[in-house]
Amino acid sequence: MFLMVRGQHRALGKNFKLSGAKRLFNVFHPFDPVAFRLEPLVSSANREPEILPTWQGGLRVHYQVKRWWHDVLGRVLRAKRRVEDALEDTLESIGLIA
Repeated sequence: MFLMVRGQHRALGKNFKLSGAKRLFNVFHPFDPVAFRLEPLVSSANREPEILPTWQGGLRVHYQVKRWWHDVLGRVLRAKRRVEDALEDTLESIGLIA
């Protein structure tokens, strides 16, 4: 990748194509101190990196816990929203709020 874009003194545009490859996979470890994502150099779409499973087929424990907490928090927030909406509808129906 670096050899293909050498000599570029301006941002890579939408028409930029890699001369030696049709596809580029940017696989890096998030704790590698010298690794960085290449997508922002090529695309303006800001997406979260995709977490790949290990060679055994599962995710590492800290990624499983992170996803579990994200799911739990989402469920709690949806339940909170439903309770707030029901309470507001009830208060409106008895005339305590406009």
